Amino acid sequence: MINDLERARHDPAFERTYQSYAQHVEVELNDPNFSFAALFELWAQKPDAPELVRRYATFHNSTDARIESIVAEDGWPQRATVGDEAAAQFFFLFGHADDQNPWRLTQQATLDRVFREDHVTPQMYAHLCDRLANVAGKPQIYGTIMGPDQNTPGAAKLYWPLIDNIAAADRRRAKIGLPSIEDDLEKFSQGATIGPYMTPLTKGMQWSLADVYSTH
Repeated sequence: MINDLERARHDPAFERTYQSYAQHVEVELNDPNFSFAALFELWAQKPDAPELVRRYATFHNSTDARIESIVAEDGWPQRATVGDEAAAQFFFLFGHADDQNPWRLTQQATLDRVFREDHVTPQMYAHLCDRLANVAGKPQIYGTIMGPDQNTPGAAKLYWPLIDNIAAADRRRAKIGLPSIEDDLEKFSQGATIGPYMTPLTKGMQWSLADVYSTH
């Protein structure tokens, strides 16, 4: 469905409306990050909203509610119980449940445990911690919310403030096995694109569900 929405943006009229809602949501949230769901939720409420937009908003809301109910009823789906692929998919769904962020914040201890027990890659874990903080309007912890600087070719930057400073964030990153912020910024400066969970993907790199888990 997300792919369908991205294809729809090739239509000039659709893209103009999309950008108008994107600007509105960014101002309303005072945050340029992770406004995708809020944008379509707002658009879907309008009488002239495209059917695709309405379907996405409805599906997104029902999925978020289902994620919360699964955890409440059965606990977090982990690899040993549901297998690697299903556990990875749940991680993605949890990561995109931005309109359930107050509930997601109550799951931080569980997220920490699953990171250790399921050997989730540090980038996935760190970015999810940062995303929860960002959506809550708080500074990021690991500095994974970064990417190319759209206003300065050949440059990269953090897209959201850190809770303290780069040196302290680098120490936290080292403890969980992430490279330094400077290393990732350099990759983006050299042309890396933003992959899933804002992973810097250099030329030729492919990302798959297998990359959800560490190999060591």
